[in-house]
Amino acid sequence: MRAEAILAYILVCLAGCKPSPKYVIPAQETSRANPVQLTPDSATAGGQAYEASGCALCHGKDGDGHGALARDVSMNTHDWRDPLAQKNYTDGDLFYIIAKGKGSMPGYETQMNSRQAWLMVDYIRSLARK
Repeated sequence: MRAEAILAYILVCLAGCKPSPKYVIPAQETSRANPVQLTPDSATAGGQAYEASGCALCHGKDGDGHGALARDVSMNTHDWRDPLAQKNYTDGDLFYIIAKGKGSMPGYETQMNSRQAWLMVDYIRSLARK
């Protein structure tokens, strides 16, 4: 297991021990447009960022929400392959969640640059198109 995956596991466990306040994404972030056009290449690059960041531990290898860690700590993860799971999230919302984290999910703004996070948004969007 890679060091990032171990750190993610520790952060998820620690976060799971505290009650979480109501999660609100700032309006300016919700309306933020993705500067990276969704293409097969951007989705592939986003998938590589998803894999490198250890997202599959919780969100599943294919974004189905059934990662081993999510089951172990009873996380409520989405099946990003389902268009209905994505419909209430703007690209800005997804970017913000990736960067800042949400609930038990840690933020990744210190582990990746903004372009990588936007590429990951493209990857998530591509999952529902397959």
